[in-house]
Amino acid sequence: MPSFRWRHQKPQELMVLRWVFFQRHWQLLKQDIMLALLEFLNEGELPAGMNDTSITLIPKVPFPQRITQFRPISLCPVLYKIAAKAIANRLRACLDEVIGEEQSAFVPGRVITDNVLIAYESVHSMR
Repeated sequence: MPSFRWRHQKPQELMVLRWVFFQRHWQLLKQDIMLALLEFLNEGELPAGMNDTSITLIPKVPFPQRITQFRPISLCPVLYKIAAKAIANRLRACLDEVIGEEQSAFVPGRVITDNVLIAYESVHSMR
């Protein structure tokens, strides 16, 4: 089993099928996947097609008649999601140093609502 955690993407059956395929056939696919991902992570070049994303519409109701009755989704390739997760895990250790103090999102321990409070206090102190 891979060292990262597999998670099924709840709303899209197609995405779940892709993850299930990789889970079921991991022993067969493992060596090729790891080789492609390590090459990407070490050399910085994406294998052809790794970033190809399909955009599709998922119906919100049984028999949709209007475009508003659909939800657009994008289906990224599984390898791309694994690579993105690996990069995010590598960057997690240095996010505090790379992202400025005023940026609150995406950094553990920081809350985006802190910026709202700071803005409110700044405006209030100017009055």
